[in-house]
Amino acid sequence: MMVSRLPTFFKLPGYNVFEYRPRYFDEKKDRREKAERSIKIKKRAFERDSILVDNFRRDKADIRKKSILLSNIIRIIIVILFCGICYYLAQAFGLLWNTA
Repeated sequence: MMVSRLPTFFKLPGYNVFEYRPRYFDEKKDRREKAERSIKIKKRAFERDSILVDNFRRDKADIRKKSILLSNIIRIIIVILFCGICYYLAQAFGLLWNTA
């Protein structure tokens, strides 16, 4: 059914219909290429993940080394303070021989 329209200065675009058929399509080649792309993607993901894991392990080892160093420094400070307190108490109670 045709609808009558008023005349206008502007032309309304019509619908374009394209019929496209590929000249040649190899289904085996297409499957093989998809499989190759999938393998490449998985390989890249594995490499990226292995790099992340290596970085995580390295960072974890660095943190462990730093924490061991810090705990050793704290132990040394505690021992020095303990020795200082013992020396002060020994002097206060006259347990040390004064040569002066």
